[in-house]
Amino acid sequence: MQWVANSYFDRKRYTEAAEWFSLCAAHNDSYAITILATMYCEGKGVEKDEVEGANLYRMAAEMGDPIAQYQLGTCYDDGTGVEQSYSEALKWFMCSAEGYYPPAYALIGEYYLCGNGVKQDDAKAIEWFRKSEDRSPIARLYLGMCYDKGRGVEQDYEMARNYFIGVTKMTTDPVTPPEFYMEAEEFLGDYYRLGKGVEIDYKESAKWYHLAAKHGSSTAQLLLSTFYEQGLGVEKSDAETIKWLRTAAENGDPDAQFILGKFYYQAHIVEKM
Repeated sequence: MQWVANSYFDRKRYTEAAEWFSLCAAHNDSYAITILATMYCEGKGVEKDEVEGANLYRMAAEMGDPIAQYQLGTCYDDGTGVEQSYSEALKWFMCSAEGYYPPAYALIGEYYLCGNGVKQDDAKAIEWFRKSEDRSPIARLYLGMCYDKGRGVEQDYEMARNYFIGVTKMTTDPVTPPEFYMEAEEFLGDYYRLGKGVEIDYKESAKWYHLAAKHGSSTAQLLLSTFYEQGLGVEKSDAETIKWLRTAAENGDPDAQFILGKFYYQAHIVEKM
């Protein structure tokens, strides 16, 4: 039955997929229960119900499924379908790590780095990040950030840049949200714009900002508008300047909103003269 459910899911026929995963779940199939939980949390093929999703994750997690344990941890991390609790989240991330699920190692490292539900400890954070750096974009991103700031390791911009580049080469990870790739791309844009450990290279910087902007970074979108206005690494273009400025403003960037508002106000005054 599982292959039928997967087939419907892969073809985006979520209603049929949910029906088949439900049949599999009735036979205590932890994989099916976990997928069904995700469908409830996202409202795919079923009415969105985060509480039911979290309950299903718990059911599979208690059966020892490391992916379900990880997902239940993320539910407690952000309060999806359960009361938010860093200590409960950490408990389930630890269970998932015992099942050798690499993304859990990265989030445990994040908890030690930030002091969420545990005493803040940079050294322990680095230890957990290193356990999964070859398999987790999140771990690579945090290692890059640690080398950038010198947290738990000696500050080293070249090492940081290599880790950020490493994140961008792991774009097939299904559990890593796009914002983690976006952050790495934004860091790389900053490195080449500011000359952190490399020669200043506006063309290379613009390349990374374009990628970050497409992933939704309003900071990168605003910087791209400046690049197009001044011709930094790209050909000058009023149209591209306004396009990226408007995109950043629509994404809620206050600086972009102010600049765009000022631009339209000045244009209105000139038009009336």
